[in-house]
Amino acid sequence: MKKIVSVYLIVAIIMVMSVLFVSPSAVCADSYRIAFMSMRDGNAEIYMINADGSNPVNLTKNPADDRLPAFSPDGKKIVFESSRDGNDEIYLMNADGSGQTRLTNNPAVDFNPAFSPDGKKIAFSSERDGNFQIYIMNADGSGQTRLTNNAAGDGYSAFSPDGKKIAFTSERDGNCEIYIMNADGSGQTRLTNNPADDRGNAFSPDGKKIAFYSDRDGNDEIYIMNADGSGQTRLTNNPSEDQYPAFGRTDSSTTTGTATDTQTTTTAAPDDNVSVLRRWLRIHNPYSI
Repeated sequence: MKKIVSVYLIVAIIMVMSVLFVSPSAVCADSYRIAFMSMRDGNAEIYMINADGSNPVNLTKNPADDRLPAFSPDGKKIVFESSRDGNDEIYLMNADGSGQTRLTNNPAVDFNPAFSPDGKKIAFSSERDGNFQIYIMNADGSGQTRLTNNAAGDGYSAFSPDGKKIAFTSERDGNCEIYIMNADGSGQTRLTNNPADDRGNAFSPDGKKIAFYSDRDGNDEIYIMNADGSGQTRLTNNPSEDQYPAFGRTDSSTTTGTATDTQTTTTAAPDDNVSVLRRWLRIHNPYSI
């Protein structure tokens, strides 16, 4: 699990260095708001800004660290990770910062929350059973259930757009590879198979493709494959590191971007997943470490 954990440590370090990463789940489409983590007040807090970077608001306001925000599909809630009670747990709040509620409660680390497309479930990673595994719970914190169960580490879960599948990264075969399973944890299937590390899985808007990054060609580059693992294709090719792919899907009036850089993208046809991903990469630029 060290490699998976190191991915999140790298993300945290980059954020501290003020390199802003905004995932699609941290963008609220109804009014084009962006939730993100910032150290501007001396510790990690969740902020909200308009898509043009205006009106920054500290939503969490406490001396502990709050990280990894993700909007509910209807934009009314934000799930996030916080250490305010002594260790990393999953919390939920209204999109204006009110009603902050702890959803998980155990001595282990719980992190990386992600809403299901219908907003009824939250997937997350936890080491409560000895090593990092993927769990799921109802959006109110009830019904916490372990989905993966093996001696290696599992993490970085991502729902398919229809909510029926979860893609994730696992070290169960000796290195980081991309797997897929049903949303109830059944049918766990390995999609990538090579000696390199494959990580950072993200579904296309129609669920037919999965983007990921891999160092199979010597350094981290962005790849894409069919949702069944076939057709693995390299999309980027340069000597620096390209990581954390994310598909963008917005209509012509939707603006997305960071606090200092905004762009407008257009809706892609369902069979245009690769061009959508290329456009998203061009606009948002993957991390270079």
